[in-house]
Parts: sequence; C-alpha cells; structure tokens
Amino acid sequence: MNTSWYIFTGDKKKKGIDIDTLNKIAPAPSWRKSKQKGDTQLVYLPSEEEKAIVNASIYLRRPLLLTGKAGTGKSSLAYAIADELGLELYHWAINSKSTLEDGLYSYDAISRLQDAQLKKIKDDTTEDEITKYLKLAPLGKAFASNKKSVLLIDELDKSDIDLPNDLLHILEENKFEIDVLKRYSSKELVNLGTEENPIMIKNGEKEINIDNFPIIIMTSNGERDFPPAFMRRCLHHEMELPTEERLIEIVTQHLNLTEDDENLGIIGEIVKEFIEKRDGLGESRQKSELATDQLLNALYLRLNVKKSEIFNDILWHSLD
Repeated sequence: MNTSWYIFTGDKKKKGIDIDTLNKIAPAPSWRKSKQKGDTQLVYLPSEEEKAIVNASIYLRRPLLLTGKAGTGKSSLAYAIADELGLELYHWAINSKSTLEDGLYSYDAISRLQDAQLKKIKDDTTEDEITKYLKLAPLGKAFASNKKSVLLIDELDKSDIDLPNDLLHILEENKFEIDVLKRYSSKELVNLGTEENPIMIKNGEKEINIDNFPIIIMTSNGERDFPPAFMRRCLHHEMELPTEERLIEIVTQHLNLTEDDENLGIIGEIVKEFIEKRDGLGESRQKSELATDQLLNALYLRLNVKKSEIFNDILWHSLD
C-alpha cells in the first residue's frame, strides 16, 4: 500500500507539524467549508420540484417538511435558501429530549440562584432583572426577529411524540410565551435582543409578525409518521436519491470542474460504482444506505492524493 501521502504515520519520533504546511498538503474540501458564515462556495443544486415547493412555502408562510433518506440534501437545501436570499439561518437540531421551550429560550436558573446567594452574603438587597438569565434559542430568535430568516428544524422525527403538536400550536396562534418572564419580570416590556436589533417582549408574550414569518424547513428521515393535523398545516416534499447524471453534476460543481476536465472520466467511473453499491446493481447484490457526502469523500482522496488507493470499503459504509 502506498503511504507517501500520509500526514499521520504513527512514528513516535516525529513531533509536531506546521499548520500552514498541513493546510497546504491537505486543503479542506470545499463542501466542508460551505456552511460557514460568509463563505461563498456553497453548492447546492435544487431540482425544479424543490424550487417550486420552497417558493410555495415562502408565499404561503407555511413550514416545509422535507423527508427522505440521509444524504439527500434536506439540510443543505435550507442553507442554500439562506445563502441565496441573504438571510440569517437558525438551526435547531432535534433529539429525543427536545421540548418546545428548548427551541424558544434557555433560562439559567442556577446562575440566578448563585447570584442571589452572593448578594445575600453581601447584604445587597437589589435584584437582577430576569432577562440577565434568559437567552432566546433558534426557534425564539426566528419567530421574534424583526427580520425575515430561515429556520432549520433538523430531524424532527427524533423528537418526543408531543413536540409536533406543540409546534403546531405556535404556528397557528402566531405567538409564543416565555413563562419565566410572566412569573418574575418586574417590567412590562423587555428587550431580549440587542441595541442594534431589539426584540421586545411584552408581558412575557411575543406576537409573530406574519410578514416576517421565517422560512421554516423541517427535516425527517422518515423514521415515524406525524399527526394528520400537523401534516395538514405543512407543505411536504419527499427528497429522492440523486441519479447518476445528477450526482456527476453535483460533484463537478463542488470540485469546480469544467466540461473538458481530464478527471471527468475518473469521476464517472466512481459515480457508477457508488450507484451500483447504493442501489444494489452490478456486482453489488444488496442495497446500501449511502450519502452523497460519502461519494465526495472518495472523489476528494482520489483527485487530491494522486497516488493513493480509494478505500471505498472504508468510506462507503452503509448508513442503515
């Protein structure tokens, strides 16, 4: 096996590497940088159907639920929308313990208690305003902002069974409450934003400006069904696995290749092998859950580490 391209060799005598040298030898793949704020290399190629359903969601002020297997570009579509329209993107990653309150705000009760105890020791009778311990979370920021934004609610199917219905209530009422403000705030009107971009909350409630209603993209890997009432109030689109032609188009865009690039032949061969393994074709007898990112990983090594073998068996592990 050719190991001339190795950066880490397992040699205990080697100590340290200059970061500039490392980045020159192994520059970061473009798609690994594409979601960083201010990056201009974001590449996502939506289908005509995806463009249509996204625009319908924008016009109707309705959430868009994207379902499909891992690696079909559900989350990437949200980033592409924010990038093209120049909007702030708020990302709420869902897990089995996520609650509506987690998405709306966080309240640091422990810090508040510690501060109160310290003041008691110092005989300080003043009390800090509750807003010192409150911070809006992605859902709260998107709904309360004075500017239009994109809200990505990622992997909703991992949530507790009640969360979709809790979300539905906010979407229908167009307002949300912050319970701790209602209980403890001494002020009728408080600012949970900044001086430059204030977010004013009145009596612990915030009305959602329907004109600035966020572009909401919710993703699901299809691991569960959602309540009919929830589905009726969403637009829904099933993301399909990309075809061979579409994968080649995605790859050439990511790698910034031209139509006459000498690497297109190699790319075509690897894409075909990838699809055969993904779909159970050719020599592959069984379908494998593979994501487009795994294809990009293999191509990056093949094209940038010229003398290395492609460890497809390592990089193309099934996701199921």
